Amino acid sequence: MSQTYKGSCFCGAVQIEVTGDPLGMGYCHCASCRSWSAGPVNAFTLWPEGATRW
Repeated sequence: MSQTYKGSCFCGAVQIEVTGDPLGMGYCHCASCRSWSAGPVNAFTLWPEGATRW
């Protein structure tokens, strides 16, 4: 049975759901990722095509 994860933006206007296992995940603190995320570190997961629903 596949695990399903649900989330939303802060105001709740955008909902997201992913099913299954991520292909990969990690943290990055390079200058590009710090700039993109506006923080000291960027955490991410990579999901297979078709696993996400908006």
